[in-house]
Amino acid sequence: MDTFAKLIIMSAIIFDFDGTIADSFDLVLDLFYEMTKHPRFTPERVAEFRRMASLRKVAKAVGLNTRQGAQMFIKGRALMGRRLSEVPPCKGIEPVLASLHKQGHQLFVMSSNSQRNVEAFLRNNELRGHFNVIYGGVGLLSKAGALNKVIRQNRLDPVQCYYVGDEVRDILAARRARIRSIAVSWGYNDASVLAEAKPFALAKTPKDLVNIVADKGRTSRVLSKARIFSFHRRRGPN
Repeated sequence: MDTFAKLIIMSAIIFDFDGTIADSFDLVLDLFYEMTKHPRFTPERVAEFRRMASLRKVAKAVGLNTRQGAQMFIKGRALMGRRLSEVPPCKGIEPVLASLHKQGHQLFVMSSNSQRNVEAFLRNNELRGHFNVIYGGVGLLSKAGALNKVIRQNRLDPVQCYYVGDEVRDILAARRARIRSIAVSWGYNDASVLAEAKPFALAKTPKDLVNIVADKGRTSRVLSKARIFSFHRRRGPN
């Protein structure tokens, strides 16, 4: 087998949790009603929220200031932990995670949800073994810094990294961390809003993730082959 045939470029894929791996939106909405006693929103109003690119805009629309929103977020994480059994994996994500792991990619989770909730969900759904490291409890407004921490602590090459998430803020965080973003349309934000934020790629189904990573990997292998060829030309024949 020649040198080029042995060359394999693997990616590091960092996943958001809620709305990307865990289909938790309905429970989050139920917890909001429980904590605030707010009347239930119409489907049309919920669709409006999904088209809002900023969490601050959503909070303002439902009458919460920054402090109230932060307090509710912390309380909501604790309440969610008691009802995790009600949260299913996003449809189609399980075989995709298994496939990416089997191919040799490094998989991580980085989430604003608590470490305990993320770990428990993954174990309950037999998904924990696919992931190298789980990072929970990340601040809502500090995802870019957290991405840099994941990259630094695991000695990852940013060129080979993706951040997969369902919100505009995930796209922005990846951009600030200078890694590729893959937006997924099955989570919180509407696909039209995600597209406007210009992610590296937009996945309409979990299967799309495999194709996106594979296409980018083929490009990386071509570039790497070119570098090796250049190196051999500089060295000359043995």
